[in-house]
Amino acid sequence: TSIKKVDDLFYVYANNREFISDSVILAAGSKAAPKTGSDGNGYQLATKFNHTIIPVLPSLTQVYGSGNYYKNWNGIRVDAKLSLYEEDILVDEECGELHLTDYGLSGICIFNLSGKISKGLALKKYEVVSINFIPDLEIKDCNTFIDWLDKRNQLLKNRTIDQLFDGFVNYKLVFLFLNLAHIDSHSYWNELSADKRLEFAKLFLEHKVVITNTSAYDKAQVCSGGVSLEEINVQTMESNIVKGLYFAGEILDVDGDCGGYNLGFAWISGIL
Repeated sequence: TSIKKVDDLFYVYANNREFISDSVILAAGSKAAPKTGSDGNGYQLATKFNHTIIPVLPSLTQVYGSGNYYKNWNGIRVDAKLSLYEEDILVDEECGELHLTDYGLSGICIFNLSGKISKGLALKKYEVVSINFIPDLEIKDCNTFIDWLDKRNQLLKNRTIDQLFDGFVNYKLVFLFLNLAHIDSHSYWNELSADKRLEFAKLFLEHKVVITNTSAYDKAQVCSGGVSLEEINVQTMESNIVKGLYFAGEILDVDGDCGGYNLGFAWISGIL
């Protein structure tokens, strides 16, 4: 519940007991997954020793998008390429599995971008995720995709637009994009105007989702932010401010991608 240092000794208070020690390791975690007991108490203890706390925000979590069509793609999992734009400037990209939800986006790709998104939203920045739903085709731009569909349309005779996509794009996604572009699913590709073809192509290669929020701490795997690394000797994990005070794990301003990196950092910093 509290720690104080008198001369060279630390006095630690917990469960109505007093512990006296030469050193203390703060490994209290962050605010992520509060059901496990992570309530941010470690940050309060660190600030009492004059440590700086970089703003703590959810990371490795889902994001919410602006729009009212998400229920139509809920439950779809796709391999996609995601590009994160902040104030219309490209800041990061991810490739891999994307989960489409009734509120927006989830999955490993979006988890790895969510820390940057949290920080941007906290600064009132405009966050947009652009999705390429067909990265395996290695198509460079919308015009190339249109050319590819022209050839597919010639090869597959008398197919309606929705039938042209059979076998390589989820049918729910095709019908959603047809609806968003106001195209009749029973129409034929060569019946579309050049503008309609371009609009349809952009939904597959440059589908924009304006991010309004991330999930809260209860859905986050980790947090970004925490005790500033500038105040830590990263060779020993000892505080540069208070001799004998050490830090380990997620209480520090470290958050990694999915794949065990955050667990790895917790263990490695603990070993140090």
